[in-house]
Amino acid sequence: MFQCIVQPRSEFGQRFQDMKGAFTEIRSQFEDHLECLDIRLEQQKGEISDIQDYVKKRADIERKYSKDLDGLSKSMYNKHREILKNEDAPSSTAILRELVKETRKTARNHAVVEEIFGTEMHGRCHKISSDIGRVYKQCREAGVEIQEKVLGVLFELHTKTKIYQTNKETYELAERKLRDAEKEISKLEKEIKPEKREKTKKYTNAQKQLKNRHIRHEDTHGLAIKSQLEYVLCTEAANAAIKKYYKDDLSDLMDCMDLGFHHLLKNVLKMRTSAIENLISSEQEDMDVMAMALGSLDSRKDKTKFLENHSDVFSLPPMFELRTSKPLQSNPEDMDVLKGKIQERIVKLRDLSDYTAKVIEDAEAELLQIFNEKSYDMTSLFVNETNDLKNEETSEYNSRLGLEELIIENNKRLLTTNNRIEQEEAKYENLKKSLVVQQFCPETLPRPNVKKRKSKIQTIGLPKIFGGSLDDYYEATGDKIPLVIESCIRTINLFGMRHQGIFRVTGSHIDIKQFKEAFENGEDPFACMMDGNQINSVSGVLKSYFRKLTEPLFSEAYFDQFMNITNIGENVEFVVKARNIVQQWSEPHIAVTRYLFAFLNDLSQYSEETQMDPYNIAICFGPNLCPIPEGKDLVQHTNLVNDLIKNFIIFCKDIFNFDIDGPAYVNADLGNINDEKVPEKDEEKVEETSFPQPEEAVALYEYKAGTDKELSFNKGDKLCLFSKASEHWWKGSKEGVKGLIPAQYVQMNTGLAGICEDSPKEKNRDENSRKEDISSSFLLDDNHKPIVTKTLSFKSNRSMWENIEKEKELTEKSRTLDRPKKKSANPVAAPDLLQDLLERSLADPGGRSRSGSNISAGRLSPGQDVPDGLCNENKEDIEDTEV
Repeated sequence: MFQCIVQPRSEFGQRFQDMKGAFTEIRSQFEDHLECLDIRLEQQKGEISDIQDYVKKRADIERKYSKDLDGLSKSMYNKHREILKNEDAPSSTAILRELVKETRKTARNHAVVEEIFGTEMHGRCHKISSDIGRVYKQCREAGVEIQEKVLGVLFELHTKTKIYQTNKETYELAERKLRDAEKEISKLEKEIKPEKREKTKKYTNAQKQLKNRHIRHEDTHGLAIKSQLEYVLCTEAANAAIKKYYKDDLSDLMDCMDLGFHHLLKNVLKMRTSAIENLISSEQEDMDVMAMALGSLDSRKDKTKFLENHSDVFSLPPMFELRTSKPLQSNPEDMDVLKGKIQERIVKLRDLSDYTAKVIEDAEAELLQIFNEKSYDMTSLFVNETNDLKNEETSEYNSRLGLEELIIENNKRLLTTNNRIEQEEAKYENLKKSLVVQQFCPETLPRPNVKKRKSKIQTIGLPKIFGGSLDDYYEATGDKIPLVIESCIRTINLFGMRHQGIFRVTGSHIDIKQFKEAFENGEDPFACMMDGNQINSVSGVLKSYFRKLTEPLFSEAYFDQFMNITNIGENVEFVVKARNIVQQWSEPHIAVTRYLFAFLNDLSQYSEETQMDPYNIAICFGPNLCPIPEGKDLVQHTNLVNDLIKNFIIFCKDIFNFDIDGPAYVNADLGNINDEKVPEKDEEKVEETSFPQPEEAVALYEYKAGTDKELSFNKGDKLCLFSKASEHWWKGSKEGVKGLIPAQYVQMNTGLAGICEDSPKEKNRDENSRKEDISSSFLLDDNHKPIVTKTLSFKSNRSMWENIEKEKELTEKSRTLDRPKKKSANPVAAPDLLQDLLERSLADPGGRSRSGSNISAGRLSPGQDVPDGLCNENKEDIEDTEV
């Protein structure tokens, strides 16, 4: 940089020459900058050109691949046209049919991919190349203009430097002449007496000359001072311009040159990603269809169809006609002896048949185990670079070959043996019938036939949360309030607003770790939390999130500013200055900070119960929200940080009193519910505004009220809902008592409006009609009060039966391999047991629809048969369940 130092004339001249050399060097660097930027543009164009070349070649490959696949599908279809159109073709033909369809579909898909690569992506790359050239040209012109302005400042410095040098030399010359004139006057005053000085012309002329030189000295001195100031200012301006140009302008200029380049390039490559995703989706559909085709393979059905299609070949030929002569009838004793020998052979043959069948069964089981091994899994070939499956395939093939030979050989023996058995059995039956006809032996039971063996091998698959940043999360998801913050605050709002020591008492490290892992996986582990047993772990997760942010909520860049305004105290000036600093933050930081401190401000209102006033909360959150930078006094700044967080908690509404585009914290306890009765004259108005359409709800879980405004209820209680108090709370009543009801604990019964207790419509109903309705649903005594019994009412607890039916359906679905039945549009209705049992006692026992179904005690479904003696047992089980 240039230095503005006043030096002697010779040194100043040398400095001036050095400055001229610096000007020349800077001008040369400016030219080099433009040349480097030109080279950078060519590199970017080269990258785009390489991508264009890739997508073009890839498009050629996809076109060839699509053409080959289309040719394959057409040739296979033409070759097997008849069998592919045949609906009665074997189930294995469906595989070929699906392969042809899949190949045709894949050919079309890759033709689309070829169009994407060859037309869309190639065209967009060409457009990007032209766009960056156009943008670069404009930015280069802007850069030249900026360089000219900087050079103009340097030229001005050069001019001011010359002027300063000239005026300085003039001033020095005038100063020397003034000293000479003063010396001349002094000399004349010594030579001439005082009374003669005024009359001496030489002395008079010397005085005039001294006066003129005084004036000249003053004029040149003023000019020198002014030119030196201008020189100093120009030097500072030139240094600032040069520093700004090298530090900021070049970077900003390159940003302008890259305007949209990376985004456009990303969008082009995302087209490829989209194409691949669609290919994967299409292939997944093909895989699902193929899986259905593979699942429909049925060797028995194929065999039956084959025999039917070739019935003329495989039809049973005519039986041989038996022609005998009665005189040639054998002796009964000989026939009986022969019959005994045949029986002995049948026994031996049956033993051999059973043994052979057992050998085949064991071999088939072993072979089936080989078939069921995942030898089709090719994952290792994709994961490992070098993996040879030949050895495994060879050993598996040898084992399978030996088993197949064993099965075939024993099947041949089994078929021969069974055929021999059939022959011997036919002989035995003939002899037996003859002996019976001759009354030589009595009639006996027929022998059991050989059981036909069934073959066993016949076929019948997020931004980082903890340790990330708020800006990255917002850019990735579009949500300014991260899920972990919203979920933690919502849970604490429901269960921890009166929890003593909230945020001060640490939670379970194991629970906190599990919760953090769930949030990292995109889950919300607090969504189904029904109590505050783990509220300390929830608060620990919230503190851990802010502690692990890469950029703290109160970043280091604003640390000194916050420390300065904290010393001001708790007044309006602090609020104004804090608001000015906060408004400089990014939108996600502002939204999250307002959301958090609004919640902490709300939490501090319960300090008498939680023992956590604003300062105690600040002690817990200070190190997490505003960490002290290295090199700062920890003792001094710790107190200041705590005061800062405390002031933000107290004055959060005033600090964030400006328009913020983001979600705002809302307390779940909205408004006060007045338990007092409404005057009669205002009753109609209240009906129109506060309670327009009451809804009945059923409590899913037990809930204990945490405040006087909340209602306590047990599981299964009927509640009346009037309106929404907030996202998580209802305004409602239970048995005439009004209060807040948590929305997660109840389930609404739609279509039951108008029957709630204490609703305006209910008040207008006639008392007699109410008694009739109650008596129709419950057993009443003389005072019209429900009778409490220990036995199960057949018209109550219907929800229990609906849950039993749903559970049974899930159990049956998990145990059966059949295709699941379509769900009925109507909900499962709980059976009326009394009516059901009466109907079954009158029903025909022979009209059973499911004779072989399993019946479990206490689990009767509508239409299920009840065997004799089971009704009483089931009723006892049901009563035990009710108790």
